[in-house]
Amino acid sequence: MVLVLLARDSRSALVQWRPKPLSNAQYEEELLTSLRCGNRTVVGDLFELHRERLLRVIHVRLNPRLRQRVDTADVLQETYLVASQRIDEFLSQDEGSLFVWLRFLAVQKVVDLHREHLQALKRSIAREVGMEHASSAQVLANLIATTSTPCAKAIHAELRDRLTQIIEEIPEIDRNILLLRHFEQLTNHEVAETLGMNQSSVSTRHVRALAKLKSLLLQHDEFRDLLSQDFE
Repeated sequence: MVLVLLARDSRSALVQWRPKPLSNAQYEEELLTSLRCGNRTVVGDLFELHRERLLRVIHVRLNPRLRQRVDTADVLQETYLVASQRIDEFLSQDEGSLFVWLRFLAVQKVVDLHREHLQALKRSIAREVGMEHASSAQVLANLIATTSTPCAKAIHAELRDRLTQIIEEIPEIDRNILLLRHFEQLTNHEVAETLGMNQSSVSTRHVRALAKLKSLLLQHDEFRDLLSQDFE
């Protein structure tokens, strides 16, 4: 509790008690308790707690070209509608964080969007747009090339393909850890839950993958400038 003194005049004071503000984690736990007791009206409040983080996930996973056609806010809204309809699936889990479950739904929605747009485009156009078979190496290469230091020059397609080939030297599981930690900004615990690994293994592989990525980029003069504080 927080003690607040409100002055009434120079001779006395009015003492008023206010509850200490809850942290986001405490507030989420209160909402989850209410949800588990049958109060479905709190789903929106719970979703709102993770809004910014889910927008980041959608932005990272959405193909840059497709991002020009699709508003990330619309994808987020569709994710919320799915979450509202499927909230019983989360409640039936013995353990697991709400954010990781919501992230799973958001990524599913992005995958569905890619599939829908690919089906709507002719194969030649789809190849031109660059939405076919995006591997974790391609996603990571695109993100590194576009979100590094401001002074880094834009990388044209040929160099980006070379960057993808370099990154493919890192095992896929380690590439995914780099994506989740540095671009989606998940915690080690959340990465472990997402990938079905223990937290100690994630930490070890993360350090090793980061060192490998830095080593690979430093071997190529044209990619040295891509190393930024994002990889500290």
